[in-house]
Amino acid sequence: LGRADLARGVELVSVADVLRSQVTSPGLWLDMLSLVGLVGELLHFAEAPLVAGVPSTAQWLSLMQLGKLWRVTLPEAEANSRETGRLTFVVGAAGLLFSMAFFAHAYACVLLALGTQERNWGRPSWTLDSVRFGSGGDSDRAGCAELYVEAFYFAALSLTSVGYSDFLKTPLERGVNSFFLLISALYCAKVCADLTWLTSTHHHWEAKQQALQAQTWASLQNMHVPKHLAERVLAFQRYVATVHREDLSQPMFSALSPNLIQELRLYAYRKLVLQAVFLREQPKEIIALIVGALTDQVYLPSDFILRRGQKGRELYFVRRGCAEVYIGSDPPSWGASEPVAMYGVGNYFGELAMLTGRPRAAWVMATTYCVCSVLPYEAVERLGREHP
Repeated sequence: LGRADLARGVELVSVADVLRSQVTSPGLWLDMLSLVGLVGELLHFAEAPLVAGVPSTAQWLSLMQLGKLWRVTLPEAEANSRETGRLTFVVGAAGLLFSMAFFAHAYACVLLALGTQERNWGRPSWTLDSVRFGSGGDSDRAGCAELYVEAFYFAALSLTSVGYSDFLKTPLERGVNSFFLLISALYCAKVCADLTWLTSTHHHWEAKQQALQAQTWASLQNMHVPKHLAERVLAFQRYVATVHREDLSQPMFSALSPNLIQELRLYAYRKLVLQAVFLREQPKEIIALIVGALTDQVYLPSDFILRRGQKGRELYFVRRGCAEVYIGSDPPSWGASEPVAMYGVGNYFGELAMLTGRPRAAWVMATTYCVCSVLPYEAVERLGREHP
């Protein structure tokens, strides 16, 4: 249960307020209505075969499952799923296609129920014209699958306004279809608006990234930077823009309150920090101070994270990627030198220099795109002053 009603912008300060917010949610009641329809479907499975295909009370009751349609048309997490990226665009477009198919399915179920009931009343019905031919050429009434396919086909034609020959027979069927045509026009307008939003957002981020790459390339060309170095600069920018999006130092997080920033840092770094054995038994105040001092640094493949003999007292936590450790006085060669150890996600290194102040004793090279969360020594000194 949440602590705030985001729809109304009201803070919930008690369990009663939280429960009241949940009970007054329309989605909860529609879900309960769908549950009643599920009970009707289960009862229908236990019924004896029906005569002349007349819908039973349990079958009519099962139509209440269409209340689940609200989860397709008004998804709860829609406001929080506006991400960018090619995969998100494809998933969003596929979701719109699925919602249209489900909308057509819901109307097909209504059309089937209406046609079957009118046939039961002895009136003309579109279901009477649905025939199939057996192997001997004799015609037979269509079964459930054929009727559903025809109903879904008619619903899809109505939804997309492609046009069709009117095979509905009675004023009731045509009246229901007229109402559906009006609703489908509004629904299609919503789908088109959502698709336009997805496309424009995707193109916005693509254009922004391409503009940054073009500006960087032009600057590098004016500086007469070697091609291989320019490509590494562009690769770094692409990685940061498309993969490493969780950096809390980005401008988008600058306007958040200190409490929210601290909560985000604890969520992002706490498990990573607790990988260090000498930090696991520390009180939460010390862990919070360490988490607040961490900063992310991105390394390309073959970048040196640490150099042998280098002075520095920072502690490194591997957040993403892999790095290898090399010993020896000479720098290792990419793909030629033999590593003595490998660091993966959750590992840490640099603690010896941090505690003793000695120069780095080995080389650490990134073997993939690597993101390290770095604890500066100033934070350690602050810990010593505030928590001796």
